[in-house]
Amino acid sequence: MKKMHKKTAPRECSTSRCSSVHDEKQAAKKTQIFIWPAEVETGEVCLAGDFNNWNPEPMTRTADEFRAVMDLVPGEYQYKFIVDGQWVPDLKAAGFEPNAFGSVNSVVIV
Repeated sequence: MKKMHKKTAPRECSTSRCSSVHDEKQAAKKTQIFIWPAEVETGEVCLAGDFNNWNPEPMTRTADEFRAVMDLVPGEYQYKFIVDGQWVPDLKAAGFEPNAFGSVNSVVIV
């Protein structure tokens, strides 16, 4: 007979050591700004990448651009813009990586 284990919720860490590790991770994040130029005919621009599990997030429109501000841990990330439903790379990206769909993802180094 299998022994059943009671599931318990994870406990919050209350020690100063855990708090300092959490604070260090937060402090290590850097602000990265993603920009897509706004054109009259552009309705919506979203941003998706490995930093948000490729879930498109709407960008904020200003008079001349769409903007997304992300706080990211330093490293290399792949991403794409979704412009009115079309996935497109950022032509001003630091680099590009081929993807499984036969196109490329943009690369940003934070």
